[in-house]
Amino acid sequence: MKKIKLLLLMPSISPGGAERVMVHLFNHLSKDKFDVHLAVLSVGINKVGNFKKGSPQFYDLKVSRARFAFWKIRNLIYTLNPDIVFVTLPQMYLMLSLLRRIFPARLLSGNTVFIARENTNASERKKKMSLGFNLLFPDLLAQYNYIVCQSFAMAEDLNQNFSISREKLKTINNPVDFSSINNIHSKHPKFDVLSVGSLTPLKAIHRLIEAAEHLSSEVKYGIIGSGPEEDNLKNLIEEKGLTSQFTFLGFQKNPTAFISSSKIVVMTSYYEGFSNVILEALAVGTPVVAFDVPGGNSEIIKNGFNGFLVPDGDIEALALAIKKSFKHSWDKDAIKSNCFDNYNMKKIISQYENLFEDAVLTLKN
Repeated sequence: MKKIKLLLLMPSISPGGAERVMVHLFNHLSKDKFDVHLAVLSVGINKVGNFKKGSPQFYDLKVSRARFAFWKIRNLIYTLNPDIVFVTLPQMYLMLSLLRRIFPARLLSGNTVFIARENTNASERKKKMSLGFNLLFPDLLAQYNYIVCQSFAMAEDLNQNFSISREKLKTINNPVDFSSINNIHSKHPKFDVLSVGSLTPLKAIHRLIEAAEHLSSEVKYGIIGSGPEEDNLKNLIEEKGLTSQFTFLGFQKNPTAFISSSKIVVMTSYYEGFSNVILEALAVGTPVVAFDVPGGNSEIIKNGFNGFLVPDGDIEALALAIKKSFKHSWDKDAIKSNCFDNYNMKKIISQYENLFEDAVLTLKN
């Protein structure tokens, strides 16, 4: 049987969740069924672990922005003539959509299936994007044969608010690489509460700091991540007299050891796609307290079993849930087992393989 030639497109090999999923596909899709190629605009500074860029099927386009890769990507697609092009992140599928609009099929790749992977809640992202992008967005997504959503909430959002047909929307959750987190023995400091994520306005770490005012001064907090909000967060902590309780740990290539040794992980984002941090916490049996925001949080967290969800923006409720979690009896083995059953690599990769095979078969028919 002829292998399906698949081209994966993404901005860089960075530690972001979307990039990590693409690298998992590159590494784990069946070599018997798929001929997988991966192209990036640039390699990036903090590369995702276990990725070897020396592969002959890896292409570093060496450009800083998607618009500078326009001709390079067009030529790559034309030369490879892949059965499927799979793209993630807005700047990439925006550019690829324009390529499809500008070039006739015979000048691009006439028999290719184009699939986009949405990485977050589109309605929430719309609030901070330019008017031009928002006006073009529904039409550009319509250029794709299928759109992969990480959660049912994301698929529903695209259908209800952007008129994308349900037939095009395929929900596939993010995978967890259990092979990389087994047998972790942490020698890192043990925190009562751990926050993991980039220090950006979207992640809203200030909401954790505000909740800390309602909790015991004995509670110790660890913050993993870097970003433009770091100084503002440190100033806020100092203003509230909480400096002795918070430790900034910076970017950590492998935060799992910190997660496994912490009592709970707290997520304060304004919205999420399908949080890899939450999945990685549950994979090591660490419960999660999070706001019930647009996205997949409510599809992962089950109150009292693997964490607590609280109404979005309710700081006192967040503080109460954190306090409650310290006293709650958690079954860590059950949390890990449930996470494995739902999100293990083999299961999720199989769902992608089925999508890709069905997509090619449908196009031929």
